[in-house]
Amino acid sequence: MVKMWKYLYRRVNPNFDSECHTLISLPRPFIVPGGRFIEIYYWDSYWIVLGLIASGLLSVVRDSLINFFYMVERYGFIPNGSRVYYLDRSQPPLLSSMLRAYYHVSEDLDFVIEHLPLIEREYNFWMNSLGGHVVELTDEDGKVHLLNRHYSILGEPRPESYRMDLLVGEVFEKKYSNDEAVKAEFYRSIRAAAESGWDFSSRWLRPAIEGAEEKSPYGVVSTTIRASLQWDSPNVWAPSHHIAVDFLCGGRFWEKRENVAELKETEAFKIAASWASRFLNTILYRYEHHGICSEKYHCRILGKSGLDGEYITQEGFGWTNGAVLDLMWKFGRHLTVDGLFAEVVQ
Repeated sequence: MVKMWKYLYRRVNPNFDSECHTLISLPRPFIVPGGRFIEIYYWDSYWIVLGLIASGLLSVVRDSLINFFYMVERYGFIPNGSRVYYLDRSQPPLLSSMLRAYYHVSEDLDFVIEHLPLIEREYNFWMNSLGGHVVELTDEDGKVHLLNRHYSILGEPRPESYRMDLLVGEVFEKKYSNDEAVKAEFYRSIRAAAESGWDFSSRWLRPAIEGAEEKSPYGVVSTTIRASLQWDSPNVWAPSHHIAVDFLCGGRFWEKRENVAELKETEAFKIAASWASRFLNTILYRYEHHGICSEKYHCRILGKSGLDGEYITQEGFGWTNGAVLDLMWKFGRHLTVDGLFAEVVQ
């Protein structure tokens, strides 16, 4: 799987003419997700970075970070992806997490110090109420709280999915309202959902899901609703599963070696290792039999890619590769993996 990075490795042509293309010119090489996604995507890159670190490719991680810092310096934030039509929105802010992961293995303090002002600049983008990404809420005691949200100022179809958004907008107009202001808010909501990274999902979660492990043996689903949307059941996505496993392990516990031995004796770690093993089994089964990694997987059928949503399931795939390599690197012999790759993770 480490060898797959070379198939996802890209650099912008030095003769690139920004007047003729939508691609944002970047100073360093980078890793793309794969399939139809041939440019950088912000939150995808967090798991790509973790996988590159597990692969020992720190120079590629450094290049990726430099590209992100370049975009923060140029635009004040990191767009959804490295296309000019993404400049109305970002994605979940994981730049500081990428930098922290890089520092943990490189110990390059000078690099961190040099780029801290840009980390702060991105933080300010998310905390500036004028940009729409933060709202003030007042509780019953009069105390003001800040709530961050995903938002776009543009109330029109997305260029990258123009036809689909237009068709959905026509349905909305016939069923709900043909008022232009209401339609604009509808399109802003679509763009905000895209910024969340979960485009698209019913997002309705039941308060308690009994027997979830039996219902989804090969990964954590984002919702239990079967709605033919990308982020609904039965699809399992690497970032959601990785976050759940990481949460069980206390997030940053890997950064302090003295914590690792103690944590490995806890019930939470054993559950995390079990969840990681289940997910790895379905991914490695598909890789062993088909030689590919998918962007999403079926939660109940071993080795089956996820069901189509807005587009057909893509292969590649950057954040799946990254999440798998990171879990193998961190859990190692605590994983229970069947088949060809059983010896690799030991």
